[in-house]
Amino acid sequence: MDSSRLAARLFSSLVIVPVRLAHRALGDGIWSPLEALAAGLGAVAGTVARPLLGSGPPEAHPLAPVVRLTNLVEGSLGIEGTDEFLDPETARRTVHRCPFAADLTYATQFCTRLGCTAGKAASRSIVPGSDFEVLATLSRGDPHCEYVFSKK
Repeated sequence: MDSSRLAARLFSSLVIVPVRLAHRALGDGIWSPLEALAAGLGAVAGTVARPLLGSGPPEAHPLAPVVRLTNLVEGSLGIEGTDEFLDPETARRTVHRCPFAADLTYATQFCTRLGCTAGKAASRSIVPGSDFEVLATLSRGDPHCEYVFSKK
């Protein structure tokens, strides 16, 4: 089993399945407490990763470190996508394949609330003044996932 498959299985076992069970038992009331947890985890991940990501050469896009972290995390889980640097303050990631999308249709808020909250916290820890927004998700039935990173 390759490392991304193993990571995806671990993520599913440690995150997806418990959230699914909690959602079945408690309904949409689980999202607010889980958002607080996701914010803390995102901030820690960003703080730990920041020195490892570097800023790149002076001509590098200011959001490149945030995009690199997203690629590292998603790539390790078997999530495949492309990145575009749209202008000096905006980058977009489009995900074409996600092994979790079909499993998440039970709770479409997983990506939009938890993923977005963790993404915002990680982004702000890596690039102060940055933001992260989820515009589309496979789990909601969109043709792809789309996130936008921005620097204020």
